[in-house]
Amino acid sequence: MKILWVRHELLHPVQSGGQIVSYEIARRLHQRHEIHFVAYEREFNSAARSRASEYCSRLYPVSPPEPYRQLRPYVLELARALLSPLPFDARIAKTGQMQQTIRERLAAERFDVLFCEWLSMTPNLPDLEKWVILNHNVESVLVARRIATEPKFLVRRYHALDARQTAGLERKVCRSGAHVLAISELDRDLIQRLYGTERVTPIHIGVSAEQFFRPGPESHMPHADLVLVGNMGWLPNVDGALWFTQEILPLIRRERPDCTLALVGQRPAEEISALAQHDPRITVTGTVEDVRPWLWGGTVSIVPIRHGGGVRIKIYEAMAAGIPVVSTTIGAEGLDVRPDEHLLIADNAADFAEACIRLLASSEERARIAGEARRIVEEKHTWDRTANEVERVFEASRRC
Repeated sequence: MKILWVRHELLHPVQSGGQIVSYEIARRLHQRHEIHFVAYEREFNSAARSRASEYCSRLYPVSPPEPYRQLRPYVLELARALLSPLPFDARIAKTGQMQQTIRERLAAERFDVLFCEWLSMTPNLPDLEKWVILNHNVESVLVARRIATEPKFLVRRYHALDARQTAGLERKVCRSGAHVLAISELDRDLIQRLYGTERVTPIHIGVSAEQFFRPGPESHMPHADLVLVGNMGWLPNVDGALWFTQEILPLIRRERPDCTLALVGQRPAEEISALAQHDPRITVTGTVEDVRPWLWGGTVSIVPIRHGGGVRIKIYEAMAAGIPVVSTTIGAEGLDVRPDEHLLIADNAADFAEACIRLLASSEERARIAGEARRIVEEKHTWDRTANEVERVFEASRRC
């Protein structure tokens, strides 16, 4: 098959969960099919261009849109939102150059499959009914969840409007697209219930378990009692880290005063970086070349997510690395895991602290949880399976 693949950014460096999903699927399909890749190049990166051959036959980088603005002042953002039917992310991602590049590719080549990732990119697509769409999240739910944890009235009003606009675009895309790929059965069911479309197929996210196998004890690894891995500039991670440090960590330190915490991930927000300045027991790494040593050297992996959506690939990676996980229900939603068998689940500060203390105190309990978790990812969650699921949808949707 010849595939036109449209995405909001190039895939190197492969850091975020969404990039990992796309890269692992694309590089496997590229072994069997011809992929033409169109994406924004947010800043020139020679490595990103040279390594694109790992996942595509031809690359068409597009100049980036205007930088994402800080949503302040919210009065101004609210006024802008009232003038457009599109949600914030889609307003930014829709550009004339992206639309022109897609039209040029369609005029120059005949493709068997037209494929687009991310809801925000869909306003750039001509003939939406011809495209297979990958929803990394049910975006309307993700945006709406921000309201519950936002204390400022005006910001809540802005997010409420953005959620309605996101739902409107999502409804159009899910009903009009040739087919929708959902990131889990949970998201598939939600899309069907919200928008009444049957053209939705779930895919099962994988993990490269062999790459996360813990090396021998002789390897030097940074240590922290608790490790949170993720993009530290992404709003749900920022909220989760602040909630954890402000409400949960003090409860843990009543029992374990010297408990250390590592926040590992790119682009830490200013308030995240400030945590390490005020507490020497907290480490904020910023971008790291490899998160695995932090997982191998950690004692417990935490996912204190209170809003957001999609599948937390970082949980599967922690499970593959042999470190037990404590997560909220939202953090683990969509995952093929069972609480108290593959990980611990807690949704309020007291329960989350108790779960962390329980694991920190018992090497036997850590070994039990980590062993069951490692077994399930090795048996059921491979990227080959994920790529094959996508390939079957492509074959069924290929243009005549």
